[in-house]
Amino acid sequence: MKQGHRSSTMVVRVVERERVGELCRAGLWVGGVWCSVRKFVAVPVKRREAGWVRVVKKVDECVGGMEMNLEGAVAVMREKVANVEQSVAGVAEEQGNRVKLLEERVMMAIGDGMKVLGEGMGLLRVEIMEKMKKLEDERLVQREIKVVPVGPSGYRRR
Repeated sequence: MKQGHRSSTMVVRVVERERVGELCRAGLWVGGVWCSVRKFVAVPVKRREAGWVRVVKKVDECVGGMEMNLEGAVAVMREKVANVEQSVAGVAEEQGNRVKLLEERVMMAIGDGMKVLGEGMGLLRVEIMEKMKKLEDERLVQREIKVVPVGPSGYRRR
């Protein structure tokens, strides 16, 4: 809390905006005197905001890298599927019924692989969203409030 040399204006840092409403209704105990809050000006603290922006950029970079890795894995899986389909089609002409059974097994294996990859992507997204929510919950916004005392204190008259 800061107070001017001979001023009735005070600057108080408050963490949440809801607290400002409480201060306006209930007043503020400062230096042994109850003061009413008549006027307040909310000013964001820029240093904290700049740090938060850096954290968000870093998280975005990490998430972007993870998404690129997943996209690369999906592209490789598609190439493998295309190669298997081509080889199965070539063998199908020669082998007939045996190849149909082989094709079914290959498609089941590919389906299982894609299912596992999809579950992994879902878990990764859930984890990323939990981390983003945690960062958002930890973020504190500070505000500065000007407080004007009501009048002279009965405490000083004694």
